[in-house]
Amino acid sequence: AGRGCGPAGLAGGPVLKDLGRRHWGYGTRKAHFGIVGEALLATLAAGLGDAFTAGTKSAWVEVYGETI
Repeated sequence: AGRGCGPAGLAGGPVLKDLGRRHWGYGTRKAHFGIVGEALLATLAAGLGDAFTAGTKSAWVEVYGETI
């Protein structure tokens, strides 16, 4: 399977590193990551509904933690 846009496709890869680098340039700082992470998880939960399982949430939390 190829790397996709889900958490497994982002983990440790250049896309995630580039995303973090770009956001640092926009003025994003560590203090912002908590609330943004909460918003990301809430958005995924609302959009995925029952498909947003505990495992899915855990995977996104792990990948999001790599951006901090």
